[in-house]
Parts: sequence; C-alpha cells; structure tokens
Amino acid sequence: MPPERKRVTLITVFPYPDGTIISADSQETVRDRGNEYKYSVLKLKPQTFGKFQVVFAGGGNGDAIETLIEDCQQSFSDTTLESLPALKKALQAKIQECRKELRALGENNQMHLLIAAHIDTNYAVWKTTSYQLRDVTEPDMIGFTDFMYRHTVKEFHPASLPATQLILLSLRVLDFARQTSTCVDQPYSVIVVQKDGIHVFDPELVKQFTQSIAIFGASVNRLLLACGDTSIDPDIFQEKITEFTNTATYLRDEYMQQVGQRIFQRMLEPGVEHVIGDPVSLIPSGSKIDVAVDKDGQLKTTVSKEPKEEREKRQEMMRWAEAQKEELRQAQEKLAKLIDGRTPLYEGRERVLLRPARPRPA
Repeated sequence: MPPERKRVTLITVFPYPDGTIISADSQETVRDRGNEYKYSVLKLKPQTFGKFQVVFAGGGNGDAIETLIEDCQQSFSDTTLESLPALKKALQAKIQECRKELRALGENNQMHLLIAAHIDTNYAVWKTTSYQLRDVTEPDMIGFTDFMYRHTVKEFHPASLPATQLILLSLRVLDFARQTSTCVDQPYSVIVVQKDGIHVFDPELVKQFTQSIAIFGASVNRLLLACGDTSIDPDIFQEKITEFTNTATYLRDEYMQQVGQRIFQRMLEPGVEHVIGDPVSLIPSGSKIDVAVDKDGQLKTTVSKEPKEEREKRQEMMRWAEAQKEELRQAQEKLAKLIDGRTPLYEGRERVLLRPARPRPA
C-alpha cells in the first residue's frame, strides 16, 4: 500500500478594503506503515492560466490536491476564459470531477481548498464548501483544527486593521499553531491579492515580522501580568510601564532599520515588485531611507522621518514631473494629428488647418 500524503496545514485569509491577505505554513506529512515523515512544501505559489493569475492552497489528501492542480494547469494554461465567474465555474467543475473520481476508486477525496484569482483589475478569493466554491468575504482559516485559533483572531477585531497588521496577525496565528502542534511549521509564506495582481510578500520580511511578533508578544505578556498584580508597589509598576515603553520603542526602531535595509537590498535584485511599490506599507508615511558605507565597506541604511522642507521639495519635483509627463502626452497627440493631416490644429488664437500633402506632379 503506497504511503498516504496528508497535507496537514493551516491557512489564514484576511480580506480588507483594498485586497486580501493569505498566509500559510509549509509542512506536509507523509504516513507510511504507521510512521510519519514531515517535509517542507511551498503552498502559496502564483500560476498563470491564460490571462489569469491563480493561487491554490489547501489541506487534505496531498496527492489528490497536486493531481487537481496539475490537471488545472494542463486544462487552463492557455484558456480563453476572460472573466472571474467563468473561471470559477470551470474550476468548480474540475474539483467536482476530481472528487467524484476519487470516491469511485475508494480513495480519500478530502480537499479543503482556497483559491485566489486575478485578471485585469479584478480579483476574487474562493473557498471550497462541499463541492462548491464560495466567495471569501470575512476573515477565515482552513486546515489543522482551525477552530483552536479563531479566538486569537477575534481578539484583534481584524475588520478594523490595516493590511500590514493583518499580515502580522496571520503570522502570529501561524506561529501560535506551530508552538501548540506538530502539524504546522516554518517557513511561512504570504501573498497579497489586490486589483493590480497577486504579490508574493518578501520571505525575508516574513521572517523578520515573525521574529518581531514573538519578541513583542513576550514583552506584552510580562506587562499584562504586572498590570493584573495588585501587590506590586505603584512606583515599581510605573517603572515596569516605563521599561516596557523604552524597550518597545528601541525594538521597533531596530526592526524598522532592518526593514529599511531589506527594502534597499531588494532594489539591487532583478525583477522585484517593489520597484513600482510594495503591495502594503512597510515604513511610515513621510519616511526616507538614507544609505551610507560603514568602516568595513558595508552598505548601511537608516530609516528616518523626512524633514518638512525635503518632503515639500520632493512633492514639488513630483508635481513637476507629472506636468512634464502631461506636456509630453499633449505633444504626442499633436504630433499624431499632424501626421494624420486631417484634423484642425489650434495654436493660440491662430487657426491652422492641416491638409494632406498634395502629390508631386510626375
């Protein structure tokens, strides 16, 4: 009997006004003759189906899930479908067909899927419910005993959180699951689904975010116990509050510098998305990144608040650049009309009628 690949996982999904955050761990379990083997597998990987970007994630029968994804790749790699409802209907039919075949063969057809899709400026995230795909419009999660971690999510009222904090919340849930089970493990992966596409969040930043959540969480827990301890002298309690404030401020500044360093490093890497802007904010609005060379010849970055004068000068330059861009566009339009030779062209108060050039006499 071949070993059973059971994809035991935890996947979180957090919609917000401008998109959806999806996060997953990377562990898969193989059971063979009563033994379990665990290995890492990337669960959030965008694929191209015709004009669509598509991401599959899920738990259950690992072989069945991979077979389904491979079947979809072959069926839709050059699809002519051009709308999300049409793709949803086609994928739903594939899922139903696959599960029915597995059931007829007496095999495990358990598949809990999350599918994100994007085309043009439209996107959708769907979740399997029995044999149907339903839109995800509320915070949700699928996988290993997900009900255990829903309370953690509710404590933070995710509907009111910005995108960056939703990423941090998703990583907090995944790391809590890692600490309380053997079925969830690092590395974690995060994608951001927006109108301009499906973005893979930088894995190095995912590691830094996870580390910061763990360290800040420990500090907050100690403060929580101190707040509830009425036996502490008021002066000592105030010292603990001050200590927490100073520690949190210092750690936050350290992590901000690390994020700034990573942003600059990515500028030197080919094909990175942040050349046109990251999908979520990574440093405070109005900040700047300065780069210097230290005594060892290494590049060092510093994130700091941009002075008002510099910010106004930069904004003025951006407005000038936009004005130049608009002048260029108008000049290109005039040139096109001039070449066409049939449209009246106005310059000031003088009207110049452009006509096609007369053919020269033979």
